[in-house]
Amino acid sequence: MNIKSLKLLPSILVLAVSAPVAVLLRCTHYFGLLEVHTGFFAETGFKVILFYAVLLAAALFFYISVFVNRKIYAFDSAVAKRPVSAIASIICGIGCFISVYGEYTAKDVDSSAYTVSSALTSSSVGPVLTYVICVLGLISAVWFLVLGITLLTGRSNGSAYRLLALAPVLWCIVRLVLRFTRTVSYLKVSDLFLEMMALAAYCIFFMAYARCSSGINAETSPKQIVSFGFIGALLGFVCFIPRAVAALSGRADFIFILSRADLSDFTIALFMLASIFTRMIPAGSVIAQDGTPAK
Repeated sequence: MNIKSLKLLPSILVLAVSAPVAVLLRCTHYFGLLEVHTGFFAETGFKVILFYAVLLAAALFFYISVFVNRKIYAFDSAVAKRPVSAIASIICGIGCFISVYGEYTAKDVDSSAYTVSSALTSSSVGPVLTYVICVLGLISAVWFLVLGITLLTGRSNGSAYRLLALAPVLWCIVRLVLRFTRTVSYLKVSDLFLEMMALAAYCIFFMAYARCSSGINAETSPKQIVSFGFIGALLGFVCFIPRAVAALSGRADFIFILSRADLSDFTIALFMLASIFTRMIPAGSVIAQDGTPAK
């Protein structure tokens, strides 16, 4: 990847600064600013305002910088061995399997996820959505693993699995819908709000990725991969790392009861960054599937 040609260095630097700052600030929330189990802020102050300001400023920068340079991005769909993307995809598939298992065994909450979900959502909608999420999560995991093996062997560019490529999109959409059905306020519960923002970014990224890998609308989708890839990666790190730190430090009771540390947030963030760094190329150097320069 030519970082200079794609003008990605500013975004990389912003991510390198904003991610550690946001993660550190979020960790401090779990050690003094949140109420037990509820996820509500016990008090709001400079740390809370700065945290959201960092996220907003970084997200705006990622989107605007990509919009300004939107005509220079293209998706490399040539058939070739891509070990970095392959490993990231396989790791993401494993993360999805662990996410599905953890969400429905619910070892880190007071009762089973099905019981908790039923209590905090519509009695009829909640259980149905959780089963749908389970199925779509497993299909998504299979797609990531198949894509990883394909990129590792270099025998295909993954376009043959265009239907499977929609599974992560649907998985994220249904997870987002489930969070909208919960009776708690997603504006006041910080964990829930961050999850919803992350899932929205995941949806846009995976839809753009599915289009590019399938050769559909491949001219306009690369900019969405870059912009929402950076945004989603930032939110993925913020959703996972602070919760993992809180859980490992004995402060898991300060995390909202349905917002456990989900490994898939971290692995999806890695997949997004790997896709940007290995699949994006300057628009003038698009390579066709047979290895010749595209017209």
